[in-house]
Amino acid sequence: MAGTVKASVLQHDVTGAPPAIRDGAGTEIGQFTKAWCNYNGVSAAIRASFNTSSVTKGATAKYQFFFSVACADANFSFSGSSTAANETGGSDGVRWLSSGSTYHSYVGRTSSDIKTVVAYDSANATDGLTVNIAINR
Repeated sequence: MAGTVKASVLQHDVTGAPPAIRDGAGTEIGQFTKAWCNYNGVSAAIRASFNTSSVTKGATAKYQFFFSVACADANFSFSGSSTAANETGGSDGVRWLSSGSTYHSYVGRTSSDIKTVVAYDSANATDGLTVNIAINR
């Protein structure tokens, strides 16, 4: 059957399970984003989110995002970005979420949360005015 599906709600029949995207043969080829958050790292406030129950701001540039509904395990992928508090652009404007070197002892993940660091190189962290993260599983 070819065509377009139009619906107000797409719901899995099992509580807590995300709907799957399948090809014509019935093979799963994707799922929807498990969680996302747009967070103000300076004022420590969630601007908008999905499946993010809270964010804990640690020391400078350290954030722990908690999921409302946990992932099946900690084998999810994440992507993120951030802007500097002064929003001046250039090298001071765009930041990235780090999982390496200097911050390795802080970052980590479980099925119910992820710890991240906003940094612009391996040794310099700064609070982000906008910290964005997306979780895919």
